[in-house]
Amino acid sequence: MEIEEKGDGENREGITSKITHNKGYMVLLIIILGLGHVLDEYSSLAPGMIKSSMIDEFFVSTGWKTQDKALQFMNLLGMTAMLVMIASTFQISPG
Repeated sequence: MEIEEKGDGENREGITSKITHNKGYMVLLIIILGLGHVLDEYSSLAPGMIKSSMIDEFFVSTGWKTQDKALQFMNLLGMTAMLVMIASTFQISPG
């Protein structure tokens, strides 16, 4: 690694030698990383809430299925869709 000498005698190594160290950069970096973390948490929780709402709206509120049966049906639909997607990768396009 190359070592650069700062004007006041302090050594800096590697990538940190290329970055000018000012407080605005660090504050911006912390804000961006914090927002990324928060968005990641919300996006990982969203599918469960959406799936629950879909089950209630389409199957349970109409009286077609109970909550347990509706959940099983949604999982069966998901597995069927996954199989169709896997099979579609082997489809040969005409031409």
